[in-house]
Amino acid sequence: LKAVAPSDTQVVYIPAEVDAANFRGVTVEQPFPAMPWERSQGEGAGGSLAGAGLGFVRKKAREAGRAQGALGEKFGITAVPRIYVLDGKSGRMLHDGKAFLQEHEDRSNNKITYSFIEEMAPPTWMAARNLSASAA
Repeated sequence: LKAVAPSDTQVVYIPAEVDAANFRGVTVEQPFPAMPWERSQGEGAGGSLAGAGLGFVRKKAREAGRAQGALGEKFGITAVPRIYVLDGKSGRMLHDGKAFLQEHEDRSNNKITYSFIEEMAPPTWMAARNLSASAA
C-alpha cells in the first residue's frame, strides 16, 4: 500500500505486553513504528501504577492494578491482536478489522494469520493488493 499511496495508511503497533522487555523483543523485526511501551501501558507502568496509558492493558496487568488504556476502553477491546483503521486527522474509526479480516489460527505452530473479506476491506487496501498482484 505504501508504494501505491504513501499517505493512505500508516500501521502503528500499540503494545499490549505486560512488561517492557517482552515488548522490545516483539518489535525488533517489525517494519512499522510502535508506540512506546510506557505510553501504551501508562506512566510508570513498570513501577508505580499512576496514570492510564493509551493502549490495551491485558487482564494480568489490570489485576495487578494497572488501569485500562484509553484506546482499550474506547473500542471495548477484550483480546489482541486487533486492527482498526482510523482517520488520521479526526481519529474517527473508518474500519474495524473484525468486519474485514478473517482470523485463522494454526495451533500446530501457534500462529495466527489473516485474510481479507474483500467486500468489507478498505477499498484502497484492496486496490493496492490487486495492483501489486497484477504487477508480479
